[in-house]
Amino acid sequence: MASGRFVSITHLHLYAIINTIIKYKYRQQAIKVIRILDVGCGTGVLLSTLIKELPLKNPGISFEFYGLDVNDSHIQESGYFEKMILLLQSVDAKVEWQNNLKLISSHDHWPFEDDFFDIIFSNQVLEHVFDQELFLKEIHRTIKNHGYSFHLYPLKHYIYEGHLLIPFVHKFKSWTTTYYWIKWGIYLGFGTYRRHKKAGLTSSVREFAKRHADYMAFEVNYQTARQIAATAKKCRLKNSFDFTYLYYKQKLRSLFGLSPLEIYRPTDMCSSKNSFYFFFLKYVTGITLVLRKNNSF
Repeated sequence: MASGRFVSITHLHLYAIINTIIKYKYRQQAIKVIRILDVGCGTGVLLSTLIKELPLKNPGISFEFYGLDVNDSHIQESGYFEKMILLLQSVDAKVEWQNNLKLISSHDHWPFEDDFFDIIFSNQVLEHVFDQELFLKEIHRTIKNHGYSFHLYPLKHYIYEGHLLIPFVHKFKSWTTTYYWIKWGIYLGFGTYRRHKKAGLTSSVREFAKRHADYMAFEVNYQTARQIAATAKKCRLKNSFDFTYLYYKQKLRSLFGLSPLEIYRPTDMCSSKNSFYFFFLKYVTGITLVLRKNNSF
């Protein structure tokens, strides 16, 4: 995959979207400095890749990279933020990363100025955000009027839940139903329990199911397409699902050993086929949500 420069198809897809926006939108607007925010930057692996790759693909453009994550999530390992700072310092020691990387509570407003960013993106983050209205309001506040915000993540529609690898487990409202569904799923051969067991897990099926029912209750917040569209409208953001099918196109190209797409076509940014493919692909796994705040009316 891209000569090993990208650790996953998701990273490649987000990189290709940024290149597409720069070539067909920002170069036409003669923008010379582009500020990019990675929301939920985690360990900084994707951000470090973009720091290395984007200037090579876009000569004549200067980039400023920023990262934001939360300190009240149970998903990340202890000390992950300090490790991210060290990683990014090893990639670009000229930047004062302590100033460009922010760690906040999930209830806080973002510590950035209004109309500050040209691009805001996230990778597999929005399904973990419980106050999605605050999240989108902060995008509207901090992104420039010509800016793009895009987010790769799964909606509630999808069938095979990607964290536990058990079908439909994210659709139940009752904790008890979720708990028993996980147990039955394990007995039927679904999920990650057997893989963890081979790696030395000592928990019983009952303990594993209880812990992961808690995970589904407190660590994920799946929304439908209608719900996220309503939230976007409330926050004065235009929403679409452009680029969604291209993620799967990248997957197929990788499967067949074809070279990856590092930039998409201009017609991919706004095409009727995006809506057609989205209708089916939202049931498979991740979609690409695109948000913009410019209003021409």
